[in-house]
Amino acid sequence: MLMLADDEQGVLDVTAEILEWHGYKVITARDGAQALSLFEQHADDIKVVITDILMPFMDDVELCRELRKRNATLPIIVPSGMGHERFVTDLRELRVPVFLKKLFAAEDLLRSLHAALPPEESAAVG
Repeated sequence: MLMLADDEQGVLDVTAEILEWHGYKVITARDGAQALSLFEQHADDIKVVITDILMPFMDDVELCRELRKRNATLPIIVPSGMGHERFVTDLRELRVPVFLKKLFAAEDLLRSLHAALPPEESAAVG
């Protein structure tokens, strides 16, 4: 299972649909606080988190920091648009190596997801 967090409902719906179409089980969150709550409920099942960089209540850096406290090795993918360079240093310090440029194609998302997961986990997410 993977968790997708984005405050834009359209982006959330389309991205979840793409991932589900490719066999992934997806849970969604509209903001960082909801994402953290869902992670705590499903920590054993969530194998990767894809989170927007700017969200209400808890931004991506704060969410990643909290997720790292709960699971130091959890793969996290961060799609980001122009102007978010100020977050890159903080995210790299939190061992978030996968950045995906918005607006991304489905193939780019799937390639990033595949790269973030160890081969044995890739099959388990779907």
